Amino acid sequence: MTAGFSRRDRILRCSPMSSLSALLQTLPGEVAKKETDNNNTRRMLNIYLLENSDEDSLEFGVLSQSDTVSKTFTLHNINPVQISIISYSVSANLPFTSVQLSYVHPTTNGTPHPPAHSTPPHTLEPEHSAQFTVTVSNPNTISTYSGEVIVSTSFDKVLHIPVYFKTAESRLKVSPRAISFKGIFPYLRARVGLSARNLFHKAVDVTSVNSDLDDPRVYFEESVDGLPRLRPTEKVEIGSVVIDPLLGDTVYLKKPASSLGLWSSNSAPQDPSRELQLLTTLWASWRGLVDDGRTVFNASIVVSSVGGGEVRVPVDVSLTWPNLVKEKLVTLEPTTVGNTSIHRLRITNPSDVPLLVQPVFLSHYTHPQTIIDSLLDRFDPRLRNLNFSHLSNSFSFVSSASPETALATTLLPPHSKLLI
Repeated sequence: MTAGFSRRDRILRCSPMSSLSALLQTLPGEVAKKETDNNNTRRMLNIYLLENSDEDSLEFGVLSQSDTVSKTFTLHNINPVQISIISYSVSANLPFTSVQLSYVHPTTNGTPHPPAHSTPPHTLEPEHSAQFTVTVSNPNTISTYSGEVIVSTSFDKVLHIPVYFKTAESRLKVSPRAISFKGIFPYLRARVGLSARNLFHKAVDVTSVNSDLDDPRVYFEESVDGLPRLRPTEKVEIGSVVIDPLLGDTVYLKKPASSLGLWSSNSAPQDPSRELQLLTTLWASWRGLVDDGRTVFNASIVVSSVGGGEVRVPVDVSLTWPNLVKEKLVTLEPTTVGNTSIHRLRITNPSDVPLLVQPVFLSHYTHPQTIIDSLLDRFDPRLRNLNFSHLSNSFSFVSSASPETALATTLLPPHSKLLI
């Protein structure tokens, strides 16, 4: 094999044409020698197709709709005679694809230079090479394509070089595609990480990420590294989308200025007016939002980039009135006189702030019916028919952490639970 070519080079064997036979007929010697020379010459009539990889085809992979990608292949003339490159083209089933002769140069040493003219035929001298460039440009139809580059030479040999590529939507992909915040309330701030992946074959600069809603409750926090420049196919966490109901005009929960009516187990029953005043005021604010349809709202996070366009991520938010206890009604198992029936009650702090918790029976208040009348729309209607005259000595709270204490005040850390 000629020096400079590896075993993976593809050898295309060609048949001599009539003009070459005429050339051989002018060689001196006997007929037998002519036949021997002819056979030797046949063995040398090889055109080497040097690929860019181990494959015998041009694989472009997955291209985006705005891509322009080129690959090259080279024909080597290792023959002692000139060959003529008569034509080169791509098959009809390869849209968006073109082929051109880029350079001609000596195979071993020498400076590549453009062909003498832009259109075929082209003459390729012995021990010279021709480099072709195949280009797929702006494949705007999403599909899978396969075809050939066809090169015809003066040896009556047609070379068929397979070409494959697939097109996909070119875009900046942002994940998640949509964000939903459910069960949000003041003092509970939630966030969702946002990442971007570059599906282009070029670098893309993320320039800004903003909410399209003029509402301070929904905003974007950049990552510590700032907005990135994304290399092709690269995926990077760019920051977080945050919802904070405290920043808007829908604050229906507030921290009290004092501890209100926290009291010890041996204190006298108290008037619930202070608690009711705060609770009914806040509840009225919440009900006003419900009636006005303002407990649910939508926004979009807009990710802008240079080279990748603009991507919108829809965000929907649903506000709620938080609950510390999931159970709406506690049912105790039947028990006999002198025995005890226990039900474990789980209290959860769903907020981002510490919560001061004190379980108190309604029956401990002087006028428990006042509380029931104020909160009847929130609790089981059967409470209206309860008789509180005998309840004070029938029920008690016992903390699992401190069984000997009743009505214990507990500081519940954020997102923690208490079993009583």
